Amino acid sequence: MTTFQTHYMSVKRRWHTYWFSQEPVVGLALFRIAFGVLVLIFYIKSFVNFKLPEFISELGFLWPQQPASWLPAVPSLSFPAAYALGMVLVLVIILLIVGYRTRYAAAAGFAIHTYLVLAENVYNDNLTSAVSIYLFLLIFSRAGDFLSLDAWFRHGTAMPQPTPTAPCTVRKVFIWQLAIMYISNAMMKISYGFSDWTSGDLMVRALQDPTWAHPWVWSVVHIIEGPFRLVVQLGFWMFLFLGIGLLFSKTRFIAGVFGLSWHWISLIFTKIYSAWLIWLSPYILLVDPYVWDRYVGFLRTGQISRTMVVVVSLFFGLVLLTLIV
Repeated sequence: MTTFQTHYMSVKRRWHTYWFSQEPVVGLALFRIAFGVLVLIFYIKSFVNFKLPEFISELGFLWPQQPASWLPAVPSLSFPAAYALGMVLVLVIILLIVGYRTRYAAAAGFAIHTYLVLAENVYNDNLTSAVSIYLFLLIFSRAGDFLSLDAWFRHGTAMPQPTPTAPCTVRKVFIWQLAIMYISNAMMKISYGFSDWTSGDLMVRALQDPTWAHPWVWSVVHIIEGPFRLVVQLGFWMFLFLGIGLLFSKTRFIAGVFGLSWHWISLIFTKIYSAWLIWLSPYILLVDPYVWDRYVGFLRTGQISRTMVVVVSLFFGLVLLTLIV
């Protein structure tokens, strides 16, 4: 075998290991549940708070839209039909959470949610686009093989043992999607309006705006405005390195901790809509699936680890925060 063939086989083997190695599906199952619960809360809050009519209106679903020049116009819906479709979406998300016909539920959720996003013109943002992407990726995942009704009907238990495994492809695509999001966001802020973003001027003006930040925040920040601007300047560059760090297993943990810390600070100190927690649900997939498999083992044995208590408490804390804010 020549040197070239040796290197080729080595690269091919590493490529296959990176994208197609088998791993437990526990992480995907936990993501499915967390993502589904947060999306469900988001939609229920929209219904209960009567926010749905705000974007199912003459500016929204009632009128056909042209989402892109290369796409046909999306057919419009009457208000009752759009509302009914929203209720069907809620039912589909519930099926996704409990893991019944998981892939079909994800496919139906993707189709309905994406249609509603394309059919309206006042509520289409990065969050709704992320929901469509996550639902699409779940169609191709084995997230329903664990902690689900599908697993219960197939194996007689929701937590079959040994834990089902699947290629790591979908989880890696989620990680790459998250990384690309951070890298592109950082590059946009660094290259577009460079001085405003990196000098901290936009952040300072935003914190002075009571519609965007809590009034008490500026009363604190203006005392340390100099160091705050420095943190902001470093922050945008750190977002670039955060995205790159997510791509490598040795730096993924540190990058994940930094990303969560940044978003938690933003959530506490600003009036960012808490539904953006949906956007962070893929962070569950940054944890090694074998670690999740080990800690979820307490559900089988009844031996609760302190780490698992912290993780579960954090998740339900996020859910509670989403309900309150």
